[in-house]
Parts: sequence; structure tokens; C-alpha cells
Amino acid sequence: MKRIPNLRARRLSGLVLVGAMGLTGSVAMACGDDSEAAKDPGERTIYFQATEQDARRAIAQTAFPQETRDGFAEYFGPADKPTESGGAPGYYLFQTSDTEWRVGSYMFLPHEIVAYEGEKLTFEILGVRGDEHQMVLTGPDGEVAKDTSGKEIKPLVKRGGLGVVEFVAGEPGVYSLVCTTHAPNMTAYIHVLE
Repeated sequence: MKRIPNLRARRLSGLVLVGAMGLTGSVAMACGDDSEAAKDPGERTIYFQATEQDARRAIAQTAFPQETRDGFAEYFGPADKPTESGGAPGYYLFQTSDTEWRVGSYMFLPHEIVAYEGEKLTFEILGVRGDEHQMVLTGPDGEVAKDTSGKEIKPLVKRGGLGVVEFVAGEPGVYSLVCTTHAPNMTAYIHVLE
């Protein structure tokens, strides 16, 4: 008797692999054929949000996670000041009152994209949460990338503002769009392929 392959399991393992790579939605673009259309990098606009995940919790429902505050003071500030946000500006965990605590972090959405060498990208970055976001785009060599006019890419986007950057993907590798206001965690990665 001939065995029929389990297609559902194959699809599932492919989804798990794609999810594990963190490039969901972008991998399909990168897996094209060798046709002329696939070789022409073209132009594309990427819409980013500079935003924040934030949660408030009643202490009566969930106790303040003091062990996290104690163990990661470099992120959340001194353990003896649980009512103050401190440490790394990209994260926060503090009590807002005797009855409530707050936890959150800043981020870019999306946080990863795939592009091709030579592709002209327009980044439209909307400031959704956070007063302002000072950013810098660095290339695989760690140097600040330049826009199409030759200026270093260091946009400042305020809440409700829209920053527009035109960029030609250069050397293959990983580029990092970092919000220096909310580093280290507020980083988006641009994977540039040949």
C-alpha cells in the first residue's frame, strides 16, 4: 500500500519555520524565481509605526512583580524606588499608586522587513505613542546609512508626526533602524538580500 504524505504536517512545519525566522509575510517575497521581474528590485513604501505596548494592572488583581524590578534594575531603575520609572528608556515597570502598577515598552511595527540590494525604499514613520523618537539607520558595517540625497538618515518623529525617508538598499546584510530615545529594544531590522 502506497503511503500518502501528511500535507497538513508539512504545511505546519513550514509555518513554524517561517514564524521562528521572525520574517512572516516577508519570506515569500524573498523566495522568488530567477526571472527578470525577480532581479529588478524596484521601489516600495514601508509604513512603520513608532509605538508603545502599555499595560496597567490593579495590585489587588496581580501583585507588583518586585522580583523583576529587583533582578533587572538596569532596565527598570533602582529596586528601592518602585514608584519611579528608570533605567533603560525603552522599558518601564513601576507602581503608579498604592493600588496600580504599569509595564510597557516602545517598538516599531513592523519590526522586520526584507528588501533587495538596489531597491528604493520609502519609509513612512508615524509617531503613534511616545512624545518623540530620535532615530538612526545603520548599515551592516555599523555606519550611518545615507538617504537618496546623501544625508545621514537620522529622522526625528514626534507623536502625531510623520517622518519620510527615501533610502536605496545598499550592501546586503542587516540594517538597523534604532530609536535612540528608547533604545535598546526599539529597533527595526531591514534584511537586505542580493
